[in-house]
Amino acid sequence: MPWQAYLLIGFIVVFVGGIALIFLFAFLEGWWISRQSVPSRFEKLETETDFDESALPAIAEQLGMTQADRIPSRLSRAVLNAMPNHFKEAEFRDILLRKESDGVFLLCTVRRAAKVVVGDSSGERETKRYLEVDPVTVTAFYQNERPYVPEFMTSPYLDYLIVKLVKLFGGKKWSGHPRFEDDPEFHEKLLIRAAEPEQVRPVLTERVRGVLKNNCDLTLSISGPVMIVYDDGHPVREMMRSGPEDGETVETCKVLAAKEWPEFYRAAESMIQSLKSAQERSL
Repeated sequence: MPWQAYLLIGFIVVFVGGIALIFLFAFLEGWWISRQSVPSRFEKLETETDFDESALPAIAEQLGMTQADRIPSRLSRAVLNAMPNHFKEAEFRDILLRKESDGVFLLCTVRRAAKVVVGDSSGERETKRYLEVDPVTVTAFYQNERPYVPEFMTSPYLDYLIVKLVKLFGGKKWSGHPRFEDDPEFHEKLLIRAAEPEQVRPVLTERVRGVLKNNCDLTLSISGPVMIVYDDGHPVREMMRSGPEDGETVETCKVLAAKEWPEFYRAAESMIQSLKSAQERSL
C-alpha cells in the first residue's frame, strides 16, 4: 500500500475521532450542567393557575403601585425584546405599574408561548406538535428618554466543564465580558454578556457590582429603553427533559408566589436604581 493511502487513512481516523470527541464533550457538558442547580430565595408555583390574584391589591398598596388591565404596546414590545425570543406569543397578566418622572416600573406575569413542531418532512420520524408555555414573574423599568443604560445581560453563573478544564491547565475563569480582574467574586457568581463591553464598563461600578452580586440568583437584561429582572430557573435542566407527547401543553412555570412579590420587586428595583444612578454619574 503506498504511503499516500496510509496518510489518507490516518487523516480520516483523526477527523472522525475529533468529531466523536466533540459530540462526547457536548454530551458530558450537558450532563454536567444538568446536575447543577441555581439556588433561588423565592418560592415558585407549580402552575400559573396557582397564583393568588386576590393578593394583588395589598401588594400594590405595599409597593406604591397601581393595578392595570393592560400595558402600553411600546412597553410590552420592549420587555419581550429584552427576553429570549424563542417565544412568539405573549400575554401580560397580574399587572402592577408605578410611574416616575423618568419612566415607569412594571411588575407582572409574562405568559410566553410557542408552537413547536418536532419531526421531518420525510416521514422517517413521528411528527409531534405541542405548545410550550413559559410564564414568568418580571420586574421592568421603561426609560422615557435617552441616553439609555448600555445593553448587557447578567445571569447566575454555572460552572461549565470547559471552564474546569481551563482552570486545570492554569487558565483564568472568566464569565463573559467585560472583565474585572480586581473583582473575581463577580465572575464567580455571575455570567455577563455584552456586545460592547467598553460601553458597559463605566456603569458597572463597584457599588453596582455589589448590588448585582447580592442578587446573583436573578437574571438582568437590558435592551434599548427597558431593563428587566426575572428569576429564570434552570433553563439547561429544562432542555434536558424528556420529549412531550403530541398535542400536549408543556408549562415551565417561573411565576413566583404572591407572598414573594414584594421582596422580589425590591431586589429588582435595587438593581435597576443602582444602574440608573451609575448611568447618570457616568455622563
